[in-house]
Amino acid sequence: MDPEEAQNTHPPQTPADHEPEAEQPIVIPRPLQIGDLAHPFSQLIPNTFVTYTLVTIIGVIFLVQLGEQSTGPYSFDVQWPSCFDGTRISHDWAGCGAAVIYGQQFYRMFTLMFLHGSTTHIAFNAIALYALGRDMERIYGRGRFLYIYFVGGFMGSLLSLAFRGPSEFTVGASGAIFAIAGMNLAFYYIYRQRLGEMGEQQYQAMLRMVGINLVIGVLLIRVNNYAHIGGLIGGALLGYLFIPWHTVKSLAPEIITADENSLSAKSGLAIAIVCILTALTVAVWALWRFVLSPI
Repeated sequence: MDPEEAQNTHPPQTPADHEPEAEQPIVIPRPLQIGDLAHPFSQLIPNTFVTYTLVTIIGVIFLVQLGEQSTGPYSFDVQWPSCFDGTRISHDWAGCGAAVIYGQQFYRMFTLMFLHGSTTHIAFNAIALYALGRDMERIYGRGRFLYIYFVGGFMGSLLSLAFRGPSEFTVGASGAIFAIAGMNLAFYYIYRQRLGEMGEQQYQAMLRMVGINLVIGVLLIRVNNYAHIGGLIGGALLGYLFIPWHTVKSLAPEIITADENSLSAKSGLAIAIVCILTALTVAVWALWRFVLSPI
């Protein structure tokens, strides 16, 4: 065979070589209609006033704690004397289980969220509150954010009291901050498909952060992991129950959405949760006071 003819010779093609590639179906999105679920970021709060205020409040209170110390203004580690001293907020606001059980000072389960034991303690909590709180406040709104922050934090205090009883002595906003983390997990888990890769990345990153902090809580003796776990569970549950659910109410002259899960729309549920937690608190108190550790 002539070399030129050999170069122009090709193997015979089979019928399969001539089959056209299957065309991908063209998906035309359906126009937005009244009643549809809007984008989860459709009603973001423009600023994060509440988060900044909370960070400022715990900072100012810590300065007051330092000013109360007998060792002078240069002591940056808060000293913890008796819970029943009654002369300083470091005494009167601390999460002292004995004061709650034998003195019925239930307010401590809230006020402990404003106290901190050292500069390292408040620095970590302030940074975490600033980092996690801003996004959740913008997404959930100020009312829901505050509700989940304090109620979730209280659930952390309640779990700690239930397991530690009179021996409990705890301070710090970490239970409430873990409630924000739980809220974060609930939001990005529910909306992870609608938010695509960004939603999945946020969810996985929050899972890793929570896991690392819980492991640290196991390794360090002075860390109250009961408060962390209680706050995390409470925040995740409340974040799910009150998750923003914006639906389209009007299309003309502009798209108007309304949140069907707002705190005002679910006020009955919010009050019921507070009532249930109140009953659980009384039950835990009575169990320790009259059964497990009577005096």
